Amino acid sequence: MALHEPGDLVGGRYQIERLLGSGGLGEVYLALDTQHSLWVAMKRLRTDVTFPEYVIEQTQREARLLADLFHRNIIRVTDFGFDELGSFFALEYVEGYTLAALLREGKVPLETFYQVTLQCLEGLGAAHRRQILHLDIKPANLMLQGHPEPNFTVKILDFGLARLSDEISGKRDDELTIGSVYYISPEQLQHTPLDPRTDLYSLGQVCYHMLAGTVTFPDPDPVVVRAGHLSVDPVPVQRYNQQVSDPLAQWVHRMISRDPAQRPRDAQDAITQLMKTIMANPLHSPKDNVLDRWKKKITSRHKELEVPKDEGYWQWIRSQSGRLVKNTFERLSGKTDGN
Repeated sequence: MALHEPGDLVGGRYQIERLLGSGGLGEVYLALDTQHSLWVAMKRLRTDVTFPEYVIEQTQREARLLADLFHRNIIRVTDFGFDELGSFFALEYVEGYTLAALLREGKVPLETFYQVTLQCLEGLGAAHRRQILHLDIKPANLMLQGHPEPNFTVKILDFGLARLSDEISGKRDDELTIGSVYYISPEQLQHTPLDPRTDLYSLGQVCYHMLAGTVTFPDPDPVVVRAGHLSVDPVPVQRYNQQVSDPLAQWVHRMISRDPAQRPRDAQDAITQLMKTIMANPLHSPKDNVLDRWKKKITSRHKELEVPKDEGYWQWIRSQSGRLVKNTFERLSGKTDGN
């Protein structure tokens, strides 16, 4: 039975419209923020769990951090509070469907792969710079807003809440939900230190799924899947998709290396390496809408995310897009005609 009915008022502010869905943390509702006349997704945490004080404190801290994190690829937490039923979150509401829904149709086109991957890396990089890890990157947590239009936007869901989900549920590793176990990192399974490369591993598993049309370890038994993450080399992604170039396949397999030291250092390094795979294979390059997005990043948002300054990268960007003005290149790369 749902915790709320249409018309209920939560926190003296959020008027429930309808139930959107339910999951491991609880239920998600479409609600009207009556203070600002905006629709929000209101996540109501489970009422059958007693929350330890440290979990509440951590959740509040992460909610505050995320509320201050304005990034186009992250669903923003707008409010966090308590009422007679316990804890709730108010989040930015966007319409669309998840990557998981798209993957039910099989592998995705390379253009879609590039767009999803680059946008996810941008969002992860922004959060990682604030020391926030997601820890549950998977297709069901990636919303595609505006797809199949060319300039769709990826929104990362449940950022900062995935850690809370594991801590309050009391689940052991072998009880992780099947939706997560296909993408979980070896270090999470082994309880070793976590860092941004943990999220890169999970995103790499998502990338493999997008290109191959299947997960790396497609076994229904979570124990077998866990063993795969810890000790088995995945089938080469090119065996499932001959359109994947050698450099792109190598990039994907670096992302899902069991050894974090073999993965890209961080999201920015992953972006740089991915763009180099495109440079090496222009026939597999993403189309102009991806390049346009990078042009905007270069010209107006380079202060937020450091832009690669590899000379070959810049030459490729200029030759492909034909729209990067020369003085912008010189300003960002520190080069002049005389150098």
